[in-house]
Amino acid sequence: TLIEKYYSQPGDAIHQYLRVLGSRHKIRQIPRESIPDFLRTILVTLGVFHGDAWSEALERQWQDAVNTASPAIYEGYDQHFHV
Repeated sequence: TLIEKYYSQPGDAIHQYLRVLGSRHKIRQIPRESIPDFLRTILVTLGVFHGDAWSEALERQWQDAVNTASPAIYEGYDQHFHV
């Protein structure tokens, strides 16, 4: 939901929260290299959730949403941003 919200209505509060999430992954010593696999898993899960309604167009929209949100996650991870 957060990724979709940031994609459809980007705002500073969501951006900051995504940064915090990235930082929390670093604190928990989750390797940065595992983040792309996690983001791909989100897309697979969405495909299963949508079932027959899943289409190439819907997959592209979700991929765009993930691509929009992921820089903030990486930013938080790399800068060790927290509140």
